[in-house]
Amino acid sequence: MNLLLRLAVLLLPALPLAAAPLGSIRDVLALTPEQAAQRQPVELQALLLVDDRYRSTFFFHDGTASCYARIPGALHSDVLKRGNRYRIQGVTEPGGYRPVIAVTTLLALGPGTEPDPAKLSGADVFKTTHDAQWVEIEGRVTSSSIKEGGPCLDLAVEGQKIDAFLPREVSQPASPLWHLIGQRLRVRGVAASVFNDERQLTRRFLYVPDQQHTVPISGTTHASAVPMKAAALLRLGSELDQLVRVRGVITHSIPGEASYLKDSTGTLRILSAQPDIFVPGDEIEAEGFPQLESLRPALNATELRIVSHGPSPQPLDFDPADKLSTRLHHELVKGEARLLAVSESDGSYILQCQSGKKAFEAVLDRRLTPPLPEGISPGSLLQLTGLIELRPSRLFYTPDWIEGFRLHLRSGSDITILSQPPWWNVQRLVWLLLLILTLGGVAAAWVVMLQRTVRSQTLIIKEKVQRAAVLEERQRIAREMHDTFQQSLAGAGHLLDESVRRIQNANQDALEPLKLARQMLRRCREESRTSIAELRSVTLESRPFPEALSELLQPIIENSGITLSLKASPDLPSLDKALSHAASRIVQEAVTNAVRHSQGRNIQVDLTMESQELLLNISDDGTGFDPSLANALQGHFGITGMKERAAKLGGHIEITSSAGNGTVVLVRLPAVPPNLDEPLSNISV
Repeated sequence: MNLLLRLAVLLLPALPLAAAPLGSIRDVLALTPEQAAQRQPVELQALLLVDDRYRSTFFFHDGTASCYARIPGALHSDVLKRGNRYRIQGVTEPGGYRPVIAVTTLLALGPGTEPDPAKLSGADVFKTTHDAQWVEIEGRVTSSSIKEGGPCLDLAVEGQKIDAFLPREVSQPASPLWHLIGQRLRVRGVAASVFNDERQLTRRFLYVPDQQHTVPISGTTHASAVPMKAAALLRLGSELDQLVRVRGVITHSIPGEASYLKDSTGTLRILSAQPDIFVPGDEIEAEGFPQLESLRPALNATELRIVSHGPSPQPLDFDPADKLSTRLHHELVKGEARLLAVSESDGSYILQCQSGKKAFEAVLDRRLTPPLPEGISPGSLLQLTGLIELRPSRLFYTPDWIEGFRLHLRSGSDITILSQPPWWNVQRLVWLLLLILTLGGVAAAWVVMLQRTVRSQTLIIKEKVQRAAVLEERQRIAREMHDTFQQSLAGAGHLLDESVRRIQNANQDALEPLKLARQMLRRCREESRTSIAELRSVTLESRPFPEALSELLQPIIENSGITLSLKASPDLPSLDKALSHAASRIVQEAVTNAVRHSQGRNIQVDLTMESQELLLNISDDGTGFDPSLANALQGHFGITGMKERAAKLGGHIEITSSAGNGTVVLVRLPAVPPNLDEPLSNISV
């Protein structure tokens, strides 16, 4: 029993203790992504700041800081309400930008008090440390729209642009707050972040709890709207924050997005999220604030109202060959064009058209009715009516910088087919002429191809004969070296046996056969030097090193199914004989190893010169191996020999490999080899 108690005392300190739950949001935010990924327990009390169930977005504040929380759908009950305090239990997660809380249980504690926000300037809004924090900013509403399924205010804050998202009821459609356009507001919300997959901030926006947190700033109520013509917007004396009223006739309208108005001075695009439906010919009054756009200003409308109804306005006759000017931007025009092709993109029909030498696109939203007319096909001559959208080629405007235009069709009724394409058209005539020319040129082409084939085959045969001769010469040298070594070494073995026998018999002289064996080994060494010199004279000494190396490597990969690619830097100088020979032998051995053992499909050899060093990089895409286990087997010294050759030249070899990731052999050799005590050809490989 005493022994068990002693063991328990010894083992208890080594047992892991359960981590204490994090008790504040500040502690959660202080975690690194790696620490938060360990799902550390959290238990704290906090106020629900933002409850946007449509976007599944929730933010809590506990008096120290605020953060995003993931709340499962099972907890989206009536108990969950913005402004209440809760006892929260959950675990940490790394989040996309900073740590978040994955909530597991919620216990309502009753209403809480909203914390004081951090008041931010335009520059402060984009500080990374304000992510997920409760803030207050002041700005002017430049527009209102539906974004991400809910209402959104576009705020201008000291020259900076930022979106303020408001929640919406899941069961009710969202409605833009267009009546706030032009007003200066004091807005409270959570500073949220858009980020990339590397946890970098790319955009900042606000999550606003409700419309009560958008308070107009006193003293900013605008005066009555100033009547103004469309062409007078933002002329000298007209300002962006000036409320104006424009009156004109509707030429086209997209409910909830934009309307196009025309008066006696020109055209105007009106941006409005109001769901009012206008038809061409309606005379309307639009009040709002000017907005900068390319070529012509637009109007952010705070109010639109119909004055009277009238006939649809007549389009202007338009010739694309005429010079384009900003007066035509958003104008209702009519012209003829030849249809080249029809395609679909982003929910619209795209009609590729041509009038004279001018090509342009006509776009029809597929939601509009009626659709494309029956029988429309490439080659048809069409009459098109629509709103022209000019396209400038540069930021600053002159008439010469308008490179083209688009025509926005209001419905399929804006397309009239004037004539169908004739069967006998230019395209078919071209195809017929091409067919005749093809048939007429087949014989000549066949003769030319036959001549080229004969020349090509002749060159191939010549190259094969030359290659066969070179291979035969190499085989002859190999045979001579083999026979010489075999005979000499066999003779040396017999002589050494004889020496042993004579030594055992003291009456016979053992010195004579030992001398003879030494002479035979010396002769064998000289024969090998001669044969190697003859082989080198055919390759390395008669050609640039990259070409000679490529020729030496070809027999190794032949019939292996492996693709070999050899690249040499253009500035590779002529190499020392000893250096080129050693380098070629090292590369040969590395390529041979890759062919025999890598099971790869590609081998890459790169030759470069860097800081007075010759760099040989041999890589393959094979199975790889563990270099630490690549000890030479009995009688096999490939890697050892490569390293010895490199060391003799004052260089070294680095081998990088792992299972499944191929092998890279990097050889560094000095451009000027050191003086060697023995020839490199004596190193075993």
